[in-house]
Amino acid sequence: MVVQSGNDAVNNANRYKSNRVGMCLQYVRTWLEIPAGNPSAIAAWNNAKRKHVNGRDKDAQSPPRGAPVFWGGGQYGHIALAVNNDYGRSTDTTRAGQVSTQKGDWWRQNWNKPYLGWTEDLNGVDIPYLRDGGASQWRAGVVYVTKLHRDQKNSDSVARLCYRLMHHTRIPKDKRPPVQVRGYGPKVQASVKYWQTQVRPKVPGPKDGKSLSNAQANALFGKNYDVREK
Repeated sequence: MVVQSGNDAVNNANRYKSNRVGMCLQYVRTWLEIPAGNPSAIAAWNNAKRKHVNGRDKDAQSPPRGAPVFWGGGQYGHIALAVNNDYGRSTDTTRAGQVSTQKGDWWRQNWNKPYLGWTEDLNGVDIPYLRDGGASQWRAGVVYVTKLHRDQKNSDSVARLCYRLMHHTRIPKDKRPPVQVRGYGPKVQASVKYWQTQVRPKVPGPKDGKSLSNAQANALFGKNYDVREK
């Protein structure tokens, strides 16, 4: 059965340090626990039903954790697994027979392969946590308040914070984070600060957006999330 979370897929991929050369699709589908289907990465891309196409969809540039990511070029193309918005894990990288994690633009820069985008399905199998562009995995779940602070990286709690801010009806669009991220950077901080000072200023806690108090986290996330207080 297909993996149920992006974390599970990435954990599967991290167990591999070497690979059979030229078998990128076989490894990515194995990490996703999906049966064989298409004969090549480019065929898998062409046959996917739900694509996020580079140059057409704004979220194509920020594939969610655990998404299959594609490049064109040559007869077979290439596929990797998204680790986060900036990095992917791939076979034959940085040398043949090696599995490693690299910046998302590595394959274009080093192999001259054009980036195509990412998909919510592979080999005819829907990947459950990628429905609706990967947003479904951030609509609920556990949030650790200790992770909600400036410069926190690669955190599911921050990803859920970002999702909540992006969909908060009382935060203007120009004050929301522009894309779904897992790192607490300046744009997330600015959005948190707006919520703290303009939306719920009476909730006790910081007002600079650099972190959230237990009370602020509970007020912001609401009943759909399991807030673990610090």
